[in-house]
Amino acid sequence: MLCCCAADDTNAAEVIPAVDKAEPKIEEKAEPKKEPSPPVVEEKAAEEAAKPNDFVFKSGDAEKNITFTKAPFGMSFKDKVPVVITKVTPGGHAQELGIEVNMELIKIGGEDITAAMSYSQVFEKIQGVSNALKQAA
Repeated sequence: MLCCCAADDTNAAEVIPAVDKAEPKIEEKAEPKKEPSPPVVEEKAAEEAAKPNDFVFKSGDAEKNITFTKAPFGMSFKDKVPVVITKVTPGGHAQELGIEVNMELIKIGGEDITAAMSYSQVFEKIQGVSNALKQAA
């Protein structure tokens, strides 16, 4: 860059070089690349997992989760699948838990019993839970 200035009325001109005062360069340090964090996998807590004595009944479109805590259960059903409750003993454990006639048993211990399970397999599971609760008492 040049700067021209007239010193006097004569046609003489003094040329003064302009000094470019550049700002000092500051080197920026690049931050190290951060590796993406692995996705967090949430595991079900053991308390949330279905217990063997957790039953799920269906009534119309609604499902009701029931956890039996003692035996006998106090309910009856026919010897066929689907397992539909035909009688609830007054004052029995099933009545205490809100089980009603015509409810369909659909899960035991988190396992779907409606898919390809015979009545004898379902009854064996129910009986196993009942026996375990009797022994625990």
